[in-house]
Amino acid sequence: MNEQTIKEKEYLMTVFTDKLPNDNPFIIQVAEDKEISIISPGENVFGADLNKISQFRDIYSTVLDLRNKIGYSLEKAIEYAYSDEVMENYNMLHTSGNNEWLAYYFIENAMFRVEAMWDILAHIYNIKYDLGKPINKVYHSRIFSNQDANKDKYWNGNPPQDVQKIIDYINENDDTNEEIWKGNYSFINTLRNNMTHNFSISQSNMSSFAFEMKHHPSYILKRLCESFATLQDFLYETFDSILKDAKNE
Repeated sequence: MNEQTIKEKEYLMTVFTDKLPNDNPFIIQVAEDKEISIISPGENVFGADLNKISQFRDIYSTVLDLRNKIGYSLEKAIEYAYSDEVMENYNMLHTSGNNEWLAYYFIENAMFRVEAMWDILAHIYNIKYDLGKPINKVYHSRIFSNQDANKDKYWNGNPPQDVQKIIDYINENDDTNEEIWKGNYSFINTLRNNMTHNFSISQSNMSSFAFEMKHHPSYILKRLCESFATLQDFLYETFDSILKDAKNE
């Protein structure tokens, strides 16, 4: 493995780490080893605020659990993608061996969990801005949509600045000339949709059904790791703003 490849691997292993604090900031301690749990918040404003904090506490715990599972999958995918077997024997038309298969396996595992985390981010905004949507009706592709119909439905045509920032990221034009590539979300979203509805991402497809050459796992990993890192940045910024608002109130 040459020096450039080693640097690529090290970058991928670190770009998505240390983004979120491990301690849940929404746990309200009332005494040693005791915390507030909200079951029936009541109808007053204070009770409603506590109920929100309780929801964010549970969501934050879920986010940390997902983060750890995604991180594990990405670490394993990087390990296999940068193995000598894959780096030396990769072929566009067939699988080089078991390590390549495992690299794609862990990539796919991470992609579906990243999709779930995007929907969790959308639900955080559902709560933060009192959109009132049931959790099973919250989809990030709608809440963070650039389409006028969805902007009107969720944001009265004028998304808040923090929401617009996410919308802009999701709709970035593709550009792989920057150090951190642009258009990563769109690439991963398209790849995941293809995997779900059309064909395996670990195989090249050349037929009337689909024509698509497979991407080297290291290429997918750069886009996936950077997209996951940005998603965690959005989560951190959102949770941080919620905490600051709660302290001010």
